[in-house]
Amino acid sequence: MDEATLNIKIAAPFSNLHRDETVLVGVSDVWGNILLGAKEGFYPPGIVRLLGGGIDKGEAPNVAATRELSEELNIAVLQDDHDLEPVAKVSVRATDEHGAEYNTIIWIFYIDIGDIEVRAGDDVTNVIRMDLLGLRQLADSYNALSETLWYKGIEGEFCWADYGKVYGKVHLLMWEHLTKRLI
Repeated sequence: MDEATLNIKIAAPFSNLHRDETVLVGVSDVWGNILLGAKEGFYPPGIVRLLGGGIDKGEAPNVAATRELSEELNIAVLQDDHDLEPVAKVSVRATDEHGAEYNTIIWIFYIDIGDIEVRAGDDVTNVIRMDLLGLRQLADSYNALSETLWYKGIEGEFCWADYGKVYGKVHLLMWEHLTKRLI
């Protein structure tokens, strides 16, 4: 499993920076597409994310990944976590403009679900299928989010460019992992 550390400056914390740990899963289907979650009315146009969410207190990352797949794809793909492949552990240290620090860990896993049928669930409004080139372009899109693009709503107020500093790296790590598998 790869390990990465991100030290970033942010204008304001986004929701996942308030969590101790989150888990994201790169899910591929029988055709080699990566399944991503869309949240209509939340993400900026063209932005989707690997499936996953928060890790509950005392929950192991692999168990959280299994739970999140069940919730977001409406599948019980795993009887246990042996099908999950650990990809990376990303330690994030974000410092806002007032000097406050936010630390979180993002665990990244991979699984191939073959031809299992999925449908959006939980807070995912749509499941998007993307090829490897699209995943790489998505990582670049995260890194190109404008500092003038802000979210103001139920999840607080934050700059999408700050979100992109974290999730551009996360999606790039998944792309690199999947590209190595092809070699």
